Amino acid sequence: MKNILLVLAVLLGIGVAFGVSRKDDGPKMLSVSEVSANPASFTSTIGLTGVMGAVSQEDPSVFGLMDINELKCTTGNCRKSFVPVRYQGKPPALGDELQLTGSFQTVGKGLVFVVKELKVVGHHKLKS
Repeated sequence: MKNILLVLAVLLGIGVAFGVSRKDDGPKMLSVSEVSANPASFTSTIGLTGVMGAVSQEDPSVFGLMDINELKCTTGNCRKSFVPVRYQGKPPALGDELQLTGSFQTVGKGLVFVVKELKVVGHHKLKS
């Protein structure tokens, strides 16, 4: 009986240690299509995934993030929606698939997703 209790205690300890040491993977990644209809409803830090599809002519720290599913559109009348993103680090390349962590902030009359963390997870060749 003592041995069984000892084994159970060890297993419980391992389970607790694993749970405590497990790295937090951060917020769930949302797509551009999930947030673009109503970005104001996302009031806290979120994860956002998409493809860098455009750069602001007025502010090089701002780029447009498009939904990855828009790459599948093969007709000329695709409705591309972009989420404006502000990032103060080295800008990603056009076509980079990104995982971002940040929050929406009011800038002027609109909302901009301000990035705290940026990770390039792939690259796609965009059609001009």
